[in-house]
Amino acid sequence: MNGLIGALLLLAAFGLLDQGTGGRLGLAEPFGQGLASMGGLAVSLVGIYCLGITALQANAAGVEALEAVLPFDPSVLVGCVLAPDLGGWSIARGMAAGEAVGRFSGVIVSSTLGCAVSFVLPLSLAAVGEEARSDLMAGLVVGIITLPATLAVGGVLLGVPAGELAVCCAPIVVVCALLCLALVKARRPATRVLLAVGNGIRLASFVLFGVVVLGLFVPAWALSSQGLVEEALLIVVKITAVVCGAMVAARLILAWCRRPIAALALALGIREEAAVGLILSLATSLSMLPLFGRMDRRGRVMNAAFSVSGAFALGGQMAFIASVEPGEVVAAFVCAKLAGGVCALLAARLFCPAEKEG
Repeated sequence: MNGLIGALLLLAAFGLLDQGTGGRLGLAEPFGQGLASMGGLAVSLVGIYCLGITALQANAAGVEALEAVLPFDPSVLVGCVLAPDLGGWSIARGMAAGEAVGRFSGVIVSSTLGCAVSFVLPLSLAAVGEEARSDLMAGLVVGIITLPATLAVGGVLLGVPAGELAVCCAPIVVVCALLCLALVKARRPATRVLLAVGNGIRLASFVLFGVVVLGLFVPAWALSSQGLVEEALLIVVKITAVVCGAMVAARLILAWCRRPIAALALALGIREEAAVGLILSLATSLSMLPLFGRMDRRGRVMNAAFSVSGAFALGGQMAFIASVEPGEVVAAFVCAKLAGGVCALLAARLFCPAEKEG
């Protein structure tokens, strides 16, 4: 366990203590919000995790055949379309030919492009009004364009050889280029397709969760072992504990750091609402969406760009990675996400000039 996870667990403990003593410290509410995420996490993770691993174990020969045909590791393709906790990590790690490239696909690619395709894009497009959608699209394109910075930092820190890293990044660059082209040239059809993809993955997670639960009560119909189910539920508990700590941390930052937030907004040339959105996105990009309509144009573009790589760096995704990978991989994950997020912010700042006051 690294120091950051330990600090978040300590904050979660304070939140738990505050909830048990009447909420006098003001930490019970954010702790409760984190705790409430456990059910949704279980539904989205357990079915895909258990049945994805079972399918890979049963079709090892097919995975080997795919590796022989493709010029790059097939795990990269999984990482391009699924977030880590939506099956991206478990499936990519199972398909990868080596440990380093498996971590690259399942941790770095999956937490950035995979999360953007399966989670951030569909939910953001559904939540943001039409009047702010063009700024959202512009920011997402900037975030996708700067994604190679995240991949390069993550690949190097995970020890992927330079030649193999270049080969693995080739299909990712193609996917990024196609996404940018679709978002710029065919915004409405691209929006509909991304919403359909996000809803399809969500529906699949519900169905697979139901299949796994049914197998627990009717062993004859079980498609996954009980050991895998227990493993998945242990991951859910670990994620929830860290998310509780992250929610408490966000509350404390917003309560005690008003001056630093104002300074950050001034330095970036954005409104304070946009600066708050960036901080909240470190836990989850969903937290900044209610503020999106109150941001200035540059702030919207920056927040959307940051959500591709930088979001979830200190939240649920990090908690998931920490529950399945050692501390050095968690450190590589956080460094890569933050490096990509900073690059996206700098690019968005250049792309979008600050608005002049009245």
